[in-house]
Amino acid sequence: MSTGPTHFKYFCSRCQVEHIQPISGPAPRLEDIPTSCGNDFPAFPSAVVAIPPEKYMEAMEACCQTPKVFFDGETILVPENEHQVIAMLIESFSGVATFGHAKEYEYATLASQAGIGGKLLILGQAVSGRTGQSAAEMVSQALDDPAAALLAWNALYGSSMLPH
Repeated sequence: MSTGPTHFKYFCSRCQVEHIQPISGPAPRLEDIPTSCGNDFPAFPSAVVAIPPEKYMEAMEACCQTPKVFFDGETILVPENEHQVIAMLIESFSGVATFGHAKEYEYATLASQAGIGGKLLILGQAVSGRTGQSAAEMVSQALDDPAAALLAWNALYGSSMLPH
C-alpha cells in the first residue's frame, strides 16, 4: 500500500540551504512551497547589541553568517540562543546588549520551529497581533487547518488595507 510522499524539499533563498518541509494536505501546490525557511524574520527573543561606530563594520562581518541576525547600522539584532555570537560582540567589539527584543516576531519564530512555511508563515506574521489569538494559538490553527487559517488571515489582511 502506497501512502505517498510525506515531505518535500525546497531551497531557501535567504540562508542558501536545502530544507525538508512536511506536506500538510493531499499534495503541495506550487504556491505552498516556500522560497524561504523563515530566516527573513528576526527570532524572538533576540538581543540588541549596540556597537561603537568605529567597530560596527568589523562586528557585522564577524557575525553576518549567523542565521536570523539583522543589522541597522548602529545595532545588531541577534537571537538570544546565539550565546557565543552575543559574547563575541560584547567582548571583541565593546558591544552593549539588551535582551528580550523582537516580541512582534513570536509567531514567525514559533511557526518556523513547527515547520510552517510559505504563505502561512508570511501572512500569519503580517496579521499577528490582529487575530485576537496568541502566537501559539495561531501556530496551532495553522497546523490543524492550514486552509482555514490561510482563508481567515487573508481576509483579515485584506480588510486592514486602506482603500484608494
